[in-house]
Amino acid sequence: MAAQTPFDPDDYPAILKPSEVAAWLRLSPRMIQLMAKDGRLPAMQIPGVRGYRFLKQDIANFIEHSMPKVELLEQEYATEF
Repeated sequence: MAAQTPFDPDDYPAILKPSEVAAWLRLSPRMIQLMAKDGRLPAMQIPGVRGYRFLKQDIANFIEHSMPKVELLEQEYATEF
């Protein structure tokens, strides 16, 4: 199996396509489109452009606020044993 290169947000522009967000979140572009459509993922529609576009900062904030903090998980794990 080929090794995946780590996603570096600095390699991408400020406005992302669904495929770029999908690479960042390790989801399919179709899932990204569905999440944007139902409001789970902050997105915008640009007139004349098919599909959604995403602000890189919005996606970074989504990840920060939606993902559990590693420190909290480590604390919970330490208290269980």
